[in-house]
Amino acid sequence: MRKIIYLSTAFAAGACSLLGASGIVRADTHITNGIMGQDTVWEKSGSPYILETPITLYPDTTLTIGPGVQVEPDSSLTDEVPGISVNGGSLIIQGKGNDRVSLKDLPITYVLRGKLDMANADMIGGGIELEDSQALISTSTITGAYDGLTAHDSSVSMTGSRIYSNSRGITIKPAGNPMLIRRMEDLYGTGGIGNAFEEIPAAASSSIVISGSSIAQNAQFGLRNLSSKITVNAKNDWWGSPDGPVISGSNAVSGQVDYAPWLASEPPLDTGSDVTCCSNILFIPGMEASQLFRPEPSSAGNGTTINELWEPQGNSDVKKLYLDQNGSSTDPSIYSGGPIGKALGLVDVYGKFLDYLSGLSKNGTINDWKAFGYDWRKPIPEVVAGAEKKATTTESLIDTVTALAAGSKTGKVTIIAHSNGGLVAKYLVKTLSDMGKSDLIDSVISVAVPYLGTPEAILALLHGYDQSLGYGLLLSKSVARGLASNMPSAYSLLPSREYFSRVLSPTIAFASTTVAGANDGSYPKSISSFAQQQAFIADAAGKRTAPSFGDTTSPLKGNQLLMASADAIHAVLDDFVWPSAIARFALVGWDIATSKALTYYSSDKCLKSIIGMKCAPALAFQATTTAMGDGTVVAPSAAYGGGTVASIDLKKAAHDDKREISHATILEASSTEAAITSIVTRHQADDDAELAQKLSAIPGITMGEPDYSKEATYLVVSTHSPVDLHVYDKEGNH
Repeated sequence: MRKIIYLSTAFAAGACSLLGASGIVRADTHITNGIMGQDTVWEKSGSPYILETPITLYPDTTLTIGPGVQVEPDSSLTDEVPGISVNGGSLIIQGKGNDRVSLKDLPITYVLRGKLDMANADMIGGGIELEDSQALISTSTITGAYDGLTAHDSSVSMTGSRIYSNSRGITIKPAGNPMLIRRMEDLYGTGGIGNAFEEIPAAASSSIVISGSSIAQNAQFGLRNLSSKITVNAKNDWWGSPDGPVISGSNAVSGQVDYAPWLASEPPLDTGSDVTCCSNILFIPGMEASQLFRPEPSSAGNGTTINELWEPQGNSDVKKLYLDQNGSSTDPSIYSGGPIGKALGLVDVYGKFLDYLSGLSKNGTINDWKAFGYDWRKPIPEVVAGAEKKATTTESLIDTVTALAAGSKTGKVTIIAHSNGGLVAKYLVKTLSDMGKSDLIDSVISVAVPYLGTPEAILALLHGYDQSLGYGLLLSKSVARGLASNMPSAYSLLPSREYFSRVLSPTIAFASTTVAGANDGSYPKSISSFAQQQAFIADAAGKRTAPSFGDTTSPLKGNQLLMASADAIHAVLDDFVWPSAIARFALVGWDIATSKALTYYSSDKCLKSIIGMKCAPALAFQATTTAMGDGTVVAPSAAYGGGTVASIDLKKAAHDDKREISHATILEASSTEAAITSIVTRHQADDDAELAQKLSAIPGITMGEPDYSKEATYLVVSTHSPVDLHVYDKEGNH
């Protein structure tokens, strides 16, 4: 173990003096030897630290500047002002709450092939220059410098900070042409710091993420990206005006910078706390969002090949995923892969989000993360407690949590769960609680989770509604319904008993007391209870004829065994009381038409024959929709028991990001990413109001559930072509 030198009053001879007649004791520590070859800690008891000579950190050496420390140059020096340079070491500047670190009137702080971790610190009169380095900057300010922050082939994560009133704010240099070597040689001479500069590794591309920060009042420019190889992620920042950044003049932005959406007001400077940040992350994806594979005989007859059944290349792949009446796979060789990045290689599902998680690890915000892909056909308890079959091994969800916690900065894990993954996460926490291990979990962030089920699942199960892919060529409605009919997880998504105590509207309705092919009067006209819903789905009255495979208009008969199993799972989940030590956050999507009920009616079906058009009544159905959902999950279900609730306007998110955002892609929205960043990097000492203020500052996000009272009422008028449809109101308006 390396020896650590603590520089405090006791070790600084002559450091104490009486200042005039005021009686105030100033415990100055004068730094006269700037070459640091061993770990060093500067403490508040020895503050202020007066630099009489430049500080240079050798490789594998750490200088820690603790809470309340002030660092400044010797004011009596008339020549070059001494500063701090890192050569392969680590500079940790860690204030605590309001006990901030102050670095005043120092020149540029150089970091070469090293690490900078700065939190709750104020750098006044001098900036930071990075080359081939990593920097994590939070709740800090850089002001009054010529260059606030300059990065070259470096990874930078900045959150909740302020770069203001500098001549030049942030500069991203292009790859190649090392900046710092010449300057450090000029200052200290190559011989003075060894031969570490003789070999420079190949230039790496920078990674720059700036969020929740203020970049304002910088005279020449706010942020200038001179690299053509990267795009700076500077979303959800304040640029000195509600109108966002400018591209010319003071505080301008130039180069490849992704700055939309921006903050409409300056975020408060979070003073933080003494809690270590941040916990490792476990991501649990949703239904149909993990790859599934099956080994098959090679077409060439020379061994086996691996067929990716999901994502499917056709309906034949999906049929291989069918299960038996007990909900068991008919092929035990099928195994799971990872979450789907791009659906069919075209549309991002988790691609951008997985890159975001990697970025949190790369920039040092967290130590590690793991995405747990799983066979989403299985019942939830089996996903949690069973062995997940992989290509050459098995994985355990509980073991994954244990391993992530062991390597976490906090000793805990933050779970981010999407859709069905939230039900898995809740059952996981329940299992860990039963084992006495709930303290492994720091927080749970649920995103669009159908905690109480959702009516969309009724339409998908009975009719294969909205389940086709590639116009039915990759997956048809009938094949999708065939898969769901014996799939345990599909039944867990049906509205649960608790759903009916939270949502008063019916889940199934009939246009009249009898609708041929759906209801002969055995079921009420409006199904508004769990028992009634179960009875209709299973056809407890025994009056429906099982539809042919291709007839997706007629409802199938649900699997009563799997319905009962799902009810038992919800009896555990819906009543589960989360451990109070686990912070919970629910991100709820809304403003997308979402099924809230399935309505059956009779409609004339007309066929042309040799004697003319012949019409007869036929069964039809439609989805009654609400805007209070994300396209799949209604908001009350996503908010249930989720803790602190924040609602995301997905219509606005789609407009801001210029892409489709709905239930499946909600994690790809910039607003969702910004919200998760605020939650993951929060300090546990923050009160609810403080976090709410941060989340509310993100465009499109409001705290709490959507205002259900303000949902628009509208009339849908439809008919079959070929006709011209004209609608008039009672005043004759067309």
